[in-house]
Amino acid sequence: MIHSCPNISLTQFKKPIRDCYPSPILNTDKEIYAKIATEFCYHLTSIYDHSIFEAFSKVVHKLIPQHRQLERLLDFLCNSCGLERAFLFDVASKIFIASDCISPLDTQLYELCCDKIDLVLDISNIYASKDIEGISADDSSYTCVKLNNELYLYMKQVNKFLAFVCVIRDEIFMENRGIMDYNLTLFKDSIRDILSAPQNANQNQSINNQNNTNSSEPEPSNMADSLLGNL
Repeated sequence: MIHSCPNISLTQFKKPIRDCYPSPILNTDKEIYAKIATEFCYHLTSIYDHSIFEAFSKVVHKLIPQHRQLERLLDFLCNSCGLERAFLFDVASKIFIASDCISPLDTQLYELCCDKIDLVLDISNIYASKDIEGISADDSSYTCVKLNNELYLYMKQVNKFLAFVCVIRDEIFMENRGIMDYNLTLFKDSIRDILSAPQNANQNQSINNQNNTNSSEPEPSNMADSLLGNL
């Protein structure tokens, strides 16, 4: 498959079960993965943590053409607001669409963000108003939790599908709250522009094709648009 389709990307999710097999089988397993590691990537996952969400996030990153733009946008937001870490989450799946590149991913922090989203969803399903699709919709909602004496975990809804989650120091959060809210407003507008650009291009191309061929069949929607929903 790889030789016939060189642009295809293969990923395997593997659950470690070392205590269940003898050493010869494990050694063979290592040899196999050493030979095929150049042809596809794999992620170790477990049912006891959020590693499966983290692994799926890395796979989804390859499917979103605008991923690098979103990363640069989060990097700029971290630098301008003094954030320690920043994520853009798909709320329903708890997959992070993008994160800043300033520091490596902290697994414990990612799990904490997922738990935070679960908590907000549970409360929103009880108290927030819902749209015709049955989804709690409140683009202006936000929540903040103090992790320890120095850090806050701040979450702000971008739309009913996306949420911005960041870690910020206490003194920066207290002193620059107004600037941060203003920058997040610009951030939301930038996300809408980035993700709507391919959709607008597809619509224009569809109109041109329709004029040229008198065909009413629309262009296929972009992967990012179907994943993230309407902004």
